Amino acid sequence: MDRQTYDGAVYRGPSVRTLLRLAVLVLALHIPPLWGSGGAFAQSIDQIAKSDPLIITGAIGTQNTFYHSSTGYDGRAQLSNTLYVNLDISFYGINMPFSFYLSNGTTSWSYPYFSLSMSPSWHDWTLHLGERSMSFSNYVYNSPFYGVGVEYGGHNIRFGAFYGRLKRAISDDPTDPAARSPQYSRYGWGFKIGYGTGKNYLDLFIFKAKDRIGSIDDYWQNTIVPQENLAIGVKGRVSFLKHFSLTANAATSIFTYDTRAEGVPDSIIGKWGKLFDSKYTSNARFAGDAALNYSMRNFNLSLQYKYVQPGYATLGTGYVSNNYRSFGLGTNLSLLKGRVTLNGNFNHQQDNLSGEQLYTTKGLVYNAAVNWRLNNALSLNAAYNGYQQRQTDGTAKVNDSTKVDRLMHSLTSSANYSIQGDQLMHAIGVSYNFSKNLDRNKINKGASDVTTHAVGTNYTLNVEPWEMAFSVAYNHQNSKNASGTFTTNMFSFGTGRAFLENKDLRIDASLSYAINDAQGTKTNTFGGFLSSSYAIKDVHQFSLSAGYNHYTQKFTSASESATTKNWDLSISFNYSYTFTLLEIKKKSKK
Repeated sequence: MDRQTYDGAVYRGPSVRTLLRLAVLVLALHIPPLWGSGGAFAQSIDQIAKSDPLIITGAIGTQNTFYHSSTGYDGRAQLSNTLYVNLDISFYGINMPFSFYLSNGTTSWSYPYFSLSMSPSWHDWTLHLGERSMSFSNYVYNSPFYGVGVEYGGHNIRFGAFYGRLKRAISDDPTDPAARSPQYSRYGWGFKIGYGTGKNYLDLFIFKAKDRIGSIDDYWQNTIVPQENLAIGVKGRVSFLKHFSLTANAATSIFTYDTRAEGVPDSIIGKWGKLFDSKYTSNARFAGDAALNYSMRNFNLSLQYKYVQPGYATLGTGYVSNNYRSFGLGTNLSLLKGRVTLNGNFNHQQDNLSGEQLYTTKGLVYNAAVNWRLNNALSLNAAYNGYQQRQTDGTAKVNDSTKVDRLMHSLTSSANYSIQGDQLMHAIGVSYNFSKNLDRNKINKGASDVTTHAVGTNYTLNVEPWEMAFSVAYNHQNSKNASGTFTTNMFSFGTGRAFLENKDLRIDASLSYAINDAQGTKTNTFGGFLSSSYAIKDVHQFSLSAGYNHYTQKFTSASESATTKNWDLSISFNYSYTFTLLEIKKKSKK
């Protein structure tokens, strides 16, 4: 290739062979106009100046798999073949990926569409254009918008505002059997202002959004309702007495579930009618949380309270869990210069705040964990998690036969030990997990109880002179419920090594043996897997793999016994060729 300077950039011109490759790719892909549907992309303007002017890369490859089973295929193809072509155009950091797939006789392709997205900054000001997002209260707004926005942050003052489209209209042909679910176009604006530092601050948020009725076909307007929302939130923090702080986050949302409903007269709602077009389908709801925190160098304690009214919703977020209140306590302690950490949390939650549900559900969640790093070689970890769920009366009295009353425990623990030498590296891990799920319903007590024990051990040996690693593992699990006991024992072994001067050839192998015993049915499974990969100049990649599994199942009962044996085999061959068609790079500064 020729090399020359072009407008301050280093240009590597393509050869005739390269141009022919590009022509073949374009013909193969049948690339349509870039403003069609496909994967979206965005690029910030401040990154464009730092990026190379133009880089075009691509890949061509094939994936092929043969599968055979002695029991049949259950819809799985015995031979699967895929041919793919990928092309990626990078223009000043804007990536435009194209892809074409031919798999078992079916074709698919994708291409990008343009989406303006930039956030240039000047001093403490930032301008948002296109598809962007801004940080608001989680009770008010947390989704992206497509429009314009501005933010300022300096001298402990924060300010921001935006206007744009929140959702694009979806209005397919009603007679199309594959028509998508309809959706109104939704536009909204937001405003925020705040003052303070990380220790003491106060922020105010306002958000309003509304669906546009005429954005979809009249047919679809009979299936979904247009909505409107005004949400106002406040968030702040106050620090006092050196180690204490109080944080709060609260919001009120006025939500209209159908803007076509009859309006509420101003004589009823008063001055609020100037801010929001209230309907008889509108309601106002509250959500908020607060926490009292105590912090020292090695110790933290936090008391938290959260309250979300029934039906709280906002068009600025996804689904918000509502109709519950919770009280929590969390603590963290660090000892021995950080080698030991202790964590604990307790949380009580209750729903049916309005008292209109049939039943009230109460839950307790509590957990504790300890991590102890004795030295650079040995570490110990343990954690306990508990959960209780109970039903009490609501508008109806709880029936003992259907009452929910559950208790769950789980305990996890592990120990890891490693030794690093000049020639060998040893790593040993041991773990134990226990879980118990209890049904305390008086009528069904014990019917759905499950108790599980699991033990795992593993050992890894790295042999530096051979540049090779070996691993051995054993796992045991025992579960017991009302129907019986189920046990699994599994042994596995694996190794791998890279060969040749540049490590272009790699071979990996593994063996496994599992024994499953489930109430009179014992299944033994033996499996082996072998894979190899080879690279030529980092552009040609070959891989070949094969897996074999043999199953022996023995059923035994008081009256009969039977044994069956089955097997399956899979072989895969993959190849890919990666290439660079064109490079125009920024000229490096001396």
